[in-house]
Amino acid sequence: MINAGRVMPRLSRYLAPLLALLWAVSATAGPRNDALTAAFEGWMAETGFTSGAIAVIEAGTPYAQGYGDTRPDQPVALASLSKAITAACVAALDKNGVFDLDADIATLLDLPGAAGRLSEFLTHSAGLAPDRTQGIPWHLDADRTPRHQIAAQTALAAPRKSPDFRYSNENYAVLGAVLDAQTQTDYATGCARLVLAPSGIKSAALDPVWGPHGAWGGWSMSVRDYARFVQAWFGDGGGYAQDPLAWPHATLGNSRYYIMGAFHRPRRGENLFWHAGQLCWNGAGDGSYFASYGGDPVVVVSFKGCASDDAFQALSRALFQAGVN
Repeated sequence: MINAGRVMPRLSRYLAPLLALLWAVSATAGPRNDALTAAFEGWMAETGFTSGAIAVIEAGTPYAQGYGDTRPDQPVALASLSKAITAACVAALDKNGVFDLDADIATLLDLPGAAGRLSEFLTHSAGLAPDRTQGIPWHLDADRTPRHQIAAQTALAAPRKSPDFRYSNENYAVLGAVLDAQTQTDYATGCARLVLAPSGIKSAALDPVWGPHGAWGGWSMSVRDYARFVQAWFGDGGGYAQDPLAWPHATLGNSRYYIMGAFHRPRRGENLFWHAGQLCWNGAGDGSYFASYGGDPVVVVSFKGCASDDAFQALSRALFQAGVN
């Protein structure tokens, strides 16, 4: 996340402005599909957001809907949901034998201070703190190149904290620098080929505004396409769903973990995954959220604006209540 001059959203009790312009691309909606859509619409009405989109895949059937001036198949900023793409790209290179998930980055990255295992950066456990990417307006620069190298160089040159979980964009900046060095092309081209193309995703690209945030927050794609990505990696039969704790993970307490760019907890024999993202500057920004509820359904939402932490918690609760019942 990046925030500066945040303006809190206006509260509203009325759904009518939200539905003034509605776009839908759908097959027959299922019961949890309907409940998730209603939960998102209610949350938008309560928080005052009027432009956004939702995508759900339930029992293999995709559904997507847009609100306001956001169409369901247009690319939207993913913010920190980009981290799951980065982690999947690392997993793909591990599978291809390029490196091991526990490799020392000193063998993969030629930067001063490069030390630590890939698994530690994947799980925000490399001791990087504070997050020095916050408050830097790279998205305003004419140069649209992802800032992996400069962010990683700054992070690795600084003193490390204890190896506890500390959520920081810097961890994924380091991973982006590794991927720039190891994909034989560049981060975005390599990860699109390795991770997104196999799922039939065509709308993905570095975001025209937030693209410089690259591996930790720079991707955009339609919510429908990101739902395909979530299904492929966090859904039924997905890359992580069968045995989440076999992957690098940080233990957060209360049966919660951070695994490969997402939060995770088991529930009644099922595996739940979720993550939120937001990029906000001078009161304008983009927010996003995804969840996989036992692998089916999976849901992705996006909205235009800056949400408070309380608003994100309310969104998570509303979607959870709709998605697991």
